[in-house]
Amino acid sequence: LEKNSIFTNVALTPDGDVWWEGMTKTAPEGLIDWTGQPWTPDCGRKAAHPNARYTTPASQCPVIDPKWENPKGVPICAILFGGRRPNLVPLVTEAFSWKHGVFMGSIIGYPSAMQTLEKNSIF
Repeated sequence: LEKNSIFTNVALTPDGDVWWEGMTKTAPEGLIDWTGQPWTPDCGRKAAHPNARYTTPASQCPVIDPKWENPKGVPICAILFGGRRPNLVPLVTEAFSWKHGVFMGSIIGYPSAMQTLEKNSIF
């Protein structure tokens, strides 16, 4: 990712780059954490939020189908999704049919998202 990308909830390096835990073996010096506070490895908090994200235009994908913006669509032979999945669903699983795969994708719950919903919602 070299341009046209938006990062959220990551740490900022002194030269304006982004950083998060696990990106390098050691953290760069002089980080500003995701809350805007100066950060050091011994400060007792993470530099980047565990749910940090980025987004970038699909047009920058080097392997995207040349007809990806065709209003009639493009053939799809698979849908892949992933994330931090310590339990609930096997790391790799196959649906029995297209409809079953869409159903499986629609019911996947991410533990951190569910914790937030449970904490902030009335059921």
